[in-house]
Amino acid sequence: MKTSITNFSKNARKAVMFIALLGTAASFTACTDHDDLPQPEPAAALSIFNASTITPSMDFSIDNQRVNSSPIAYGTRIDYVRVTPGTRKLTATSTNSSTSTVSLNAPLESNKFQSAYVVPQNDTLSIVMINDDYSVNPASGNAGVRFVNMATDPNAYSMEVAGDTTTFNNVAFKGATGFKNVKSGTYTINVKNSTTNATVYTLPDVEFGTGKFYTLWAKGTATSAIPELKVTIKSAEARFAQ
Repeated sequence: MKTSITNFSKNARKAVMFIALLGTAASFTACTDHDDLPQPEPAAALSIFNASTITPSMDFSIDNQRVNSSPIAYGTRIDYVRVTPGTRKLTATSTNSSTSTVSLNAPLESNKFQSAYVVPQNDTLSIVMINDDYSVNPASGNAGVRFVNMATDPNAYSMEVAGDTTTFNNVAFKGATGFKNVKSGTYTINVKNSTTNATVYTLPDVEFGTGKFYTLWAKGTATSAIPELKVTIKSAEARFAQ
């Protein structure tokens, strides 16, 4: 299920799409007279995020086969893994517990990238699927950046890249923007309440590399009395698991 590709650079995106997912398909394109040769298996790509404030750590399975070798801590993720396309049973379970468990039959499409976010929903778990569209390269000298809101508050949030005018506004819980061009560099990221415009969290020193793709994802809840469970944001560069 794994590939050696480690990042999505501007020059490597097509290689990711056609080599990482389809294997050695190119080597077979000229073999039309040899139908008996083995064909590369199609594949989908899935990444997994633990955005649930009620699961300090969790395990994640695809069709009852555990994906993670060690527990997935709150606020962390698993990089893209290759998955057989089709409707797959996704299951998240709080580590060492059988009570906090959720399953979802999710359609995973060939040659498509998707992310599964595990979030709290009325004191239980929920799996939110987000489509990841890497079909357009960032402009020259830019990175592709998007905002995903998995912070479980009734109000929407906006994301500000300090010093850049690109907007990521009014994203509701379970919502996501598309990837937008942000000039490569190092930035401070602010998460703001979309209604009051008050800054609820600031993340400094976030680096965006030229031609790469980044998901900035919010988690937590503003009403929590526990500091580490309040609204925060993390940066995740698109890449495959080693």
